[in-house]
Amino acid sequence: MVDSEDIFRRSKRELRGAAAAIQAMRDAKDFDAYALAWQTFLDKLEKVWVKAERECQHIRNRFEPWQAAFKELRKTDPVLRYLHQARHADQHSIQPTACESLFGFRMEIPPGGTVDVEIDKEKGQLRVHGACQIKAVSGSRHMLVPITNRGTQYNPPEEHLGQKLEDNSPPCVAEKGLAFYEDFLLQAEAKFFPPAARGDVDGERHADLPC
Repeated sequence: MVDSEDIFRRSKRELRGAAAAIQAMRDAKDFDAYALAWQTFLDKLEKVWVKAERECQHIRNRFEPWQAAFKELRKTDPVLRYLHQARHADQHSIQPTACESLFGFRMEIPPGGTVDVEIDKEKGQLRVHGACQIKAVSGSRHMLVPITNRGTQYNPPEEHLGQKLEDNSPPCVAEKGLAFYEDFLLQAEAKFFPPAARGDVDGERHADLPC
């Protein structure tokens, strides 16, 4: 039998961990705490996907074809793709995936470009030499940064599911990603474990996975 409390128990645990990490980002008192919460979020969110797949191994012949549409969105949607690639970059490289803005400005450097930065502390001046664009930053002082995996650069997302993002700071992008995976689990539960059929599913028993 499938216990209603056991349905996607492990993936839901990771989802709660991802939500807690977003709150930790908002409560962080310094950038080190903020960066740690962001890294935790990336890891927890990816585990939602992985654990859900493991929890549906016993019905994989039906689950995987249904899952294909969500898998395609993970590859093509700017927010979901960025979050997936940011987690990969954090796990397998030393490149940053978030940063603090300096003096309320953001510096955008073309791929492969370099700049020299001079800071005159006495005069309170900053000089930038090289090809780049300087843009004012409003709202959150924490920002996502471009990341590179296997020679491909992934820029901070500017839209999600066809809608322009009004705010693409790390917490707001994280909230969008969290909502997507929460909806993914809700749809999967309704599709494969509806309340009226929470016994043996097509004669298949729920996998007894270790915690």
